[in-house]
Amino acid sequence: MCNIIFIGGKDMKKNDRISALCKAAEAMARGDFTPDIPIGDDEIGHLGKSLKKLSAYLKKQSERNQSLYRIMVECNLNLELIDVLDHIYESFQDHLPYDRISLALLENEGSKLKLYWSRANYDKPELIAGLSIPISDSGLQAIVDTNEMLIIDDLTTHLEKHSESRLAQAIFKEGIRSCLICPLAAAGKPIGFVFFSCRKKNIYKNLHKDLSLQIASQLAIILERTRLYKGIKQNKQLIAQKKSLQRRVTHDALTGLLNRPAIFDILHKQILRAKRGGIGIAVIMIDIDHFKTINDTCGHLTGDAVLCEIASSKHKGRNRVEVAS
Repeated sequence: MCNIIFIGGKDMKKNDRISALCKAAEAMARGDFTPDIPIGDDEIGHLGKSLKKLSAYLKKQSERNQSLYRIMVECNLNLELIDVLDHIYESFQDHLPYDRISLALLENEGSKLKLYWSRANYDKPELIAGLSIPISDSGLQAIVDTNEMLIIDDLTTHLEKHSESRLAQAIFKEGIRSCLICPLAAAGKPIGFVFFSCRKKNIYKNLHKDLSLQIASQLAIILERTRLYKGIKQNKQLIAQKKSLQRRVTHDALTGLLNRPAIFDILHKQILRAKRGGIGIAVIMIDIDHFKTINDTCGHLTGDAVLCEIASSKHKGRNRVEVAS
């Protein structure tokens, strides 16, 4: 006697059901997580139910991995940190429970914690971007010291032990009852935290740790890139300022020609160079006839314009080994 089960409007024999389960497994191996899977109350049917659960789990994992991959792509595209944070908030609610996500960064050599970004699914949050509190008041110093994530299952119980924590008090007023806190590190040093917060107690499990750590690691990469970029930009600005200062010291402000100290410095170096190489040098002096008359009759502004025009013509007419001054 063969077993027959009614699935999807069709009678399926035992061998057909086994064949359907095999095809479903093959489809899942190819990345198709929505195959037709026959289920029932006998052993084969229970196997079908287990396979259906596995299919749903793998589909969710695939979607999660795709979201993580998009974050990596956005990192490589050098998108703004705010854009990446918004993408995280919008993409992971099916994989990680939260009513609010916040990013806080350490400042003043780690003595203060400043809320950089936050987004929630409710209005009028107590914590807003820009808020800064001492790290000692946040109750997070232990996380900084150990660099390990923290899960707060019940914020009410947590506040009984850490009643001085201004951070915990603020999010408790918002209705938050549990938190998953991930430390952010760059170059082996703590730089901040990402907070996943929920209005339900005991919501975060060990299975949520892996995903939150992966998100935190990508955020740390972006923050490190941003820090390096700012460092390079500041370094370029310092170099530009140094060049500008050097030019002000060695050049006349009006004409842009070398001033007297710079002239004698270059002349001294060129004389030494000429002596070492057994070569000659030439110095040309140009005098402007009747320049005092121009100043007296046309004014000093006109005189300045004449000087600038002559200086400009000297710059244009010299070759690469000549120095205008």
